[in-house]
Amino acid sequence: HFEELLNEGEPNGNEQEEINTCVNDGNITKEEIMEGIRRLKSGKAPGHDKITTDMVKAMEEEGIQLIEDIFNKVWKEGCIPQDWEIGIIVPIHKRGNAKQCENYRGITLLSVILKLYERILERR
Repeated sequence: HFEELLNEGEPNGNEQEEINTCVNDGNITKEEIMEGIRRLKSGKAPGHDKITTDMVKAMEEEGIQLIEDIFNKVWKEGCIPQDWEIGIIVPIHKRGNAKQCENYRGITLLSVILKLYERILERR
């Protein structure tokens, strides 16, 4: 069964799927950052860097400019900072006996800055 599934054979070459490869590859703009910040949900738990969405929403012009500079450096170099990749897995009790593992689900707390960056790219 699995051999058939995994070894389907070569495509006939006559069928080509059209893929939209249009991506805005220009610099990330202040407007994109501001729109991304507006879309962040307030009151969410921060990642390992302890930066909350409320802190980001309260940033003034200098902070936004710093984020713009960082995002464009990351965008141009194509390399995410290692700190952004750190996630904290937290068990959340669903219901039932708190002593049983199956009554928990895990959530991963990620950097708000990473989430902002990802959402900007996603909207492009």
